[in-house]
Amino acid sequence: MMRNCLVAFVAVITLMSLTGCGRATELNDLSIATGIGVEGSDGNYSVTYQVSVASSSSSALGGASGSGSQAGVHVFTTKGKTIQEAISRSAVEEPRKIFFAHNSILILSKEIAENGITPIFDSFFRNPDFRETAHVLVTEGKAKDILTKNIPPEKQPGRALSEIIEKERYLVSFYPTSTVFELALAITSPSKTGAVPEVGISGENAKELESSESMTKTSQQAKLRLTGLIIFKGDRSVGRMNAEESLGLSWLTNRVKGTTLSFPNSNEAINKNQSAVKILKSKVKITPVKGPFHYSIKVKADVTGELTETTTQEELSETLGIDILKREIEKVILNQMEMAWASSKAMNVDILGIGNMIHAQNPKEWHKLKPVWEEELARIDMNAEVKVDVVRTRLFINSFQEMMKKTLE
Repeated sequence: MMRNCLVAFVAVITLMSLTGCGRATELNDLSIATGIGVEGSDGNYSVTYQVSVASSSSSALGGASGSGSQAGVHVFTTKGKTIQEAISRSAVEEPRKIFFAHNSILILSKEIAENGITPIFDSFFRNPDFRETAHVLVTEGKAKDILTKNIPPEKQPGRALSEIIEKERYLVSFYPTSTVFELALAITSPSKTGAVPEVGISGENAKELESSESMTKTSQQAKLRLTGLIIFKGDRSVGRMNAEESLGLSWLTNRVKGTTLSFPNSNEAINKNQSAVKILKSKVKITPVKGPFHYSIKVKADVTGELTETTTQEELSETLGIDILKREIEKVILNQMEMAWASSKAMNVDILGIGNMIHAQNPKEWHKLKPVWEEELARIDMNAEVKVDVVRTRLFINSFQEMMKKTLE
């Protein structure tokens, strides 16, 4: 009897010790980060946090309605000799522990991108609190200036920026994106080159975007937008591509998910009577070719699109008319590819990952090329072939302008 009582007593004590939650963290004790910005240099880092305001979170997904003019986020900055020291110092001014698992954006200042991002990546990969799937952006000015700006009608700017990046990939494909993990993988590959979008502020009176009143206006003079593509060689940024060069890079790296191109009508001025085609799908393959003196790359692109606007006088019900449009579209795509290739050669970067391809195909050959890869890269020529197929002309066949002419004859 005593033995049974003793066993029961031990079992009760054991169960009571297993059900305790003494070290658990309540949701009310957390500040959920939606965006992080880092700037500064070795020994003097500033980390900016954009954290969600709990009382407005319920209306965050639905835009500005629900909580009046209350800001959806709170932004503050801490400083330290290291990134982790700066983060730990948030405890002296923030009543809640910062929770990084929902962070979707990492914004780097131009200064820190040029000086080297190794300390940031070491901090991210060494600590399990951070998300390696956060999108990386670079800004010309301070990272804090981006994180303090609202993006109406969304209540949480960090998540809104992440959504802009995701939608841009499928709608226009101007700027190839990189997460923290993807950028780290790119700059440590044999090619040692990566790229991330640049974010900036366009328009006037940017300070208006820092006020919750901006959420109640129908229009703002300033706005956040993607403005370019920053190229990394190793852990440092070495240059920038504009939108057209960056789109050319998207073509060459087979990352065009969808975009709309304007192209001139045949035998007309470049800026007069443009037509438009919506790209539905594309497949681009790059093959390194070893020549007698140096390597070259062969680019083959197969592109499918539909005509969405035209003023051409060509007879589109006939094969010849469609073929003329195809040739003009091919010229535009080829020109964008050549612009991207020229820009990458000017920066002397292997942004296409040619070194990665040679390394995968022939490791012994890459072992010989690796010590002189920069010299070999400068001698590489590109031979590109673009084939476009226009599968639809939508509701009209010929242009409306051409139909009007025939009606008036």
